[in-house]
Amino acid sequence: MGALNNSDIWRMLKIDFERAFLSVRFALSVAIGVSVCYITLLFCGHPGPTIYMFVYMHDRSLIFLALIAGVLPYSACFYEDFLHGNIRNVLGRVDVGGYVFSKSAAAVASSVAAFLMGKLIFIILYSIRHPVCLPGVLDALPGTMLYKGFVEEEQYMIYFLLVSLQKALYCGVLCQAVMLVSVWLQNLSIMFSVPLVVFYVVNFHFRNITDIACLNLARIFDGVTRIWMTDIQNFMYALMAAMLLYLLLFRTTLWSIRRKIYHV
Repeated sequence: MGALNNSDIWRMLKIDFERAFLSVRFALSVAIGVSVCYITLLFCGHPGPTIYMFVYMHDRSLIFLALIAGVLPYSACFYEDFLHGNIRNVLGRVDVGGYVFSKSAAAVASSVAAFLMGKLIFIILYSIRHPVCLPGVLDALPGTMLYKGFVEEEQYMIYFLLVSLQKALYCGVLCQAVMLVSVWLQNLSIMFSVPLVVFYVVNFHFRNITDIACLNLARIFDGVTRIWMTDIQNFMYALMAAMLLYLLLFRTTLWSIRRKIYHV
C-alpha cells in the first residue's frame, strides 16, 4: 500500500471530480430529475403557482424517483474498479484511505449537485409559464412550513434553494449507501435498488417502530416539514445528521474495502 501526500490526494480528487461531473451520467441524472418533477405534476391536478406546486409535490411518493436518479453520476465507481480489476492496481500506488475518500467525496458531491440542479432547472422552466406566487397562495400553504419567511419576503430563489438542498443531502446519503453495497455485491440491479429499499423501510416500517420525527430520515431531509421550532435549527439538524451518516458510511466502506482486498 503506497503512501499518500497532499499532491496525491488533490490529484485524485481532481480526477474523480472530473469523472463525476464531466460525464454523460451526470447530465442524464439532471435530465431525469427534471423529468421526474414534470411527471409528478401529472398526479397533482391542475397546474398552479410555482410555490404551491413545489410544496404540493412533496406529498407525492413518485418524487422519490428524483433521489434515485441523483445517485447515478458516480455511485458505481467502486463497482467499475472491481469489475475491471483496476482497484488492485490503484491501491498498489496510493493509500486505500485516500482512494475511498476521493471516490466518496466526488460521488456524494455529484449526487447532491445533480439532484439540486434537477430541481432548480425544473423550477426555472415551470416558472416561465406560471406565476411564482399569487395573492392567497400563502394562506393555502401549511403554517408550519419551513422557510416560509423567505416566501413572505418574496425571496423565492433562496426558498427553493434551501428546500432542495436539504432534500439533496438525503440523496448524498443514498449515494454512499449504494457505494457501500457495491463493495460486496457486484450487481447493478441490487445496487440501484438500495434507495428504493431505504425509502420503503424509512417511510413504512420505521413508522411502525417509532413516530419520533427527529429520527425519521424522511422528515429530517424533507425540507418542508418542521421538526424543530426555527428554520436554522431544522437546517443545521439535517446538515449534522447528513454529516454523521456520511462519516458512518464512509468508515464502513473503508473497512469493507480493506477487508475485501487485504482480508484484515
